[in-house]
Amino acid sequence: MYDYVIAGAGSAGCVLANRLSEDPSVRVLLVEAGGRDRSLKIKIPAAFPEQFHTKLDWDFATDPEPHVDGRELYIPRGKALGGSSSMNAMLYVRGRPLDYDGWEAQGAPGWGYRDVLPYFIRAEDNVRGPSEYHGAGGPLRVSEQRSPRPLGRRLIAATEAVGIPRIPDYNGPEQDGVSMFQVTQKDGRRFSSADAYLRPARSRPNLEVRTGAMVLGVAFENGRAVGLRLARRRGGGEELVRAEREVLLSAGAIGSPQLLMLSGIGAGEELRAAGVAPRHELPGVGRNLQDHPFVTMIWEVTGEDTLYGAEKPKALAEWLLRRSGKLSSTVAEVCAFTRTRPGLPATAR
Repeated sequence: MYDYVIAGAGSAGCVLANRLSEDPSVRVLLVEAGGRDRSLKIKIPAAFPEQFHTKLDWDFATDPEPHVDGRELYIPRGKALGGSSSMNAMLYVRGRPLDYDGWEAQGAPGWGYRDVLPYFIRAEDNVRGPSEYHGAGGPLRVSEQRSPRPLGRRLIAATEAVGIPRIPDYNGPEQDGVSMFQVTQKDGRRFSSADAYLRPARSRPNLEVRTGAMVLGVAFENGRAVGLRLARRRGGGEELVRAEREVLLSAGAIGSPQLLMLSGIGAGEELRAAGVAPRHELPGVGRNLQDHPFVTMIWEVTGEDTLYGAEKPKALAEWLLRRSGKLSSTVAEVCAFTRTRPGLPATAR
């Protein structure tokens, strides 16, 4: 029996486990379907694509998408402690102030930019130090790139030459401009949500973390959520872990609605078609997921000013000994935010 049971040890689940277990009088269980995050494919920044289509990846795909000629699109999602913060490209980008103000204007009080900014500041341990828009001493390490490619400086200069100015802080009040990315790394190594929030809490006796624990759904009694149903690791069947206070679903934008629907919460007609008995009619579950368009353009670059050969022994030795070199790269090193036409209220990256 626990007070709180959390499904998913990803970007948010690790935070919840840390914050809830700060109270020594409560018992917290964090369950994660994936395993530990010890793999070098996680720790080495430039190796994150090596996780794709492996046991470290949920390896999701969309249905055929009508706006991309019916193609099914690959959706990588981290399957280990840290979730997708153990798989992403470590780029520290908060989003535009207008994004948050737009949420508030559409009926989400408390989510305006000035409301969320104190939490961004509180979370940060930014190498640039504290300021009006940034924090130092928080759990999440935010760093400059360890060994950026010289090509990045040339890209910035070329961008400035066509009229897009350099911006000192794209996570400040305005994003317009070109800059090097800041990254969620510490000393050239990935710094995930598991590093920032879970590891400092692992020694607490009131926090239990289970890996390799597949959640099958939420358990209910008399219309109330009372725990999670887990697949038994051996022998088949299910195990119930009970929560006296709350059950928290933190399985990501895809996993959390999936667990709700597996538990009978969603659009009744769709649930019945999938063989799930409806428990609570909530048609919005699993709908309105939006992702951003992503178009890749590739140019050939000659010389040593690339990441070519980053997997070779010399580059690996440099990272292992100094946490620097090509393998400390996030692959995407420079960003530019610009308006596609004058008068638009916000920029596009």
